[in-house]
Amino acid sequence: MFSSINKFKSEHYFHLHVMRIFALIFIQVILISHSFAQVNNYGNFYISPGANVYFNTAFTNAPSASLSYLNDGTLNLTGNFTNNQSSISPGTGSVLLI
Repeated sequence: MFSSINKFKSEHYFHLHVMRIFALIFIQVILISHSFAQVNNYGNFYISPGANVYFNTAFTNAPSASLSYLNDGTLNLTGNFTNNQSSISPGTGSVLLI
């Protein structure tokens, strides 16, 4: 009877150990993939008044001719800001490079 309980405990601990390893690997993959992320705007991008948007990466604004970027709030960036739009609509917002 005790051998079956011990066998169950050892299998249970083994499965927990394997699940912990998979969880750590999964978290590391997510962290690594996000460290190389960049936000690209290829469409309409509007920040409403009072809104505070934070990107912990670079931001590239490159919408097509009929689409636009309009900022009436606050855009916080930790990376580079690249603008490929020919003209930006005037807005009341600000871009903070932090």
